[in-house]
Amino acid sequence: MWQGFHESYQAGKDLEQGLLGTERHLAPEGKVRHVEFEGEVEQVEGYLPFEAAVQSAKERKTFSPTDPEPEFANDLHATIGEMLGLKDLGQLEYYTALAPEGSPLTSLDFDHGVDAFFELKTPGESGQERVTLDISLRDKERVKADVLLRLSPDFSPPSTRYERKMMSPEEKQMYHEALTGFAQEIIDKFFEKMQTKKTSAKVH
Repeated sequence: MWQGFHESYQAGKDLEQGLLGTERHLAPEGKVRHVEFEGEVEQVEGYLPFEAAVQSAKERKTFSPTDPEPEFANDLHATIGEMLGLKDLGQLEYYTALAPEGSPLTSLDFDHGVDAFFELKTPGESGQERVTLDISLRDKERVKADVLLRLSPDFSPPSTRYERKMMSPEEKQMYHEALTGFAQEIIDKFFEKMQTKKTSAKVH
């Protein structure tokens, strides 16, 4: 586990990639930018409008959206599905927005503040709802994503099945509580967005 973890920019990136997974290594979209971020000079792909950045993430996926490979993402996906009472987990899809090591940051990550997102197939004209995620070991004054997954600096979820197997009973309980809490925040946001659309449809 990450006991006594001292956050640094690179360590934070490693943590995000381990928990949320990364996209395929492909040529970056647009002209690569060099920007200073948190004291580091980073390469970032060219700016993309939000929906185009989302589509790019889908095209670069490295695992099944309905059965994510990163252990944490997989457990979160399963927990949300269970709490929603989904009979078919194919209704819920997960995508990461994180670039692999050595690749420029994605526009979805850098410009839009999204580390990952879930999409839920829903009845109605839209057919789906999307909830975007940002994951961090610290509080943020400004969050662009729909939900901030705020991790404790004294405990981090497992990124592999082996790490989960080696957890103590206390850590497993902490993990279960964290998963349930994160899942509830995401579900609440799904319902909030669906309700907003229903209200808007009635007005128009």
